[in-house]
Amino acid sequence: MKTLIAVLPYLLSAMSLLNIATIWRARSTILQRDVRGHRKFMFLSLGLWVSTLFLFALYLWLRGLIVLIAVPEAVFGLYTALVVLTLGMLFVSLFHNIKNCHAPYNSFTPKALLVWLVCCLLGVLFFPLIDAHILPL
Repeated sequence: MKTLIAVLPYLLSAMSLLNIATIWRARSTILQRDVRGHRKFMFLSLGLWVSTLFLFALYLWLRGLIVLIAVPEAVFGLYTALVVLTLGMLFVSLFHNIKNCHAPYNSFTPKALLVWLVCCLLGVLFFPLIDAHILPL
């Protein structure tokens, strides 16, 4: 159990890096107007991101919320705000794409992808920072 707790922040960081690659690929397919490829990469990215957030919640449950003391407030606040903004933008983007499924590239989906990309980039730094200055169990 201690090994899982020690490795989890770095696994979350690696998952964020992988998510960056899938988001970038989804963005390039949307710019090429490849709707089928875009959907494929979006579902992969969404699955990775939800898994990352779930594992982060599991880590906080196993370790306790006290671990967030190690993270500077500005970084934690920015990351939390980006997660909430990303969720909102993804829901609005999904609504636009369902409403007009033939042209997802005409909505603000590319902007939502860029915000999601920034959120994952910050996650690469945020997750290892959680475990940086914490006393061992």
